[in-house]
Amino acid sequence: FGIYHLTNSGACSRWAFAREILRLSGIEDVPVLPILTRDYPRASRPPPYGALINTTGADLGIELRPWSEALADYLSI
Repeated sequence: FGIYHLTNSGACSRWAFAREILRLSGIEDVPVLPILTRDYPRASRPPPYGALINTTGADLGIELRPWSEALADYLSI
């Protein structure tokens, strides 16, 4: 009952996500440097580790594929 927000399995940092997007796009010569959260100014303070977990989906027997596979499919469109 209600609305469920599901997430693919696995986790990555925003840096790893950006690197994977570039790699899958064939753009590997662009430097992407990781920074610490404290070095990025923002109005709110995110938790040190904020990966989403598909708890309710798993309880319902719904398990999504790894995020990297879904990203590769998305970028191949």
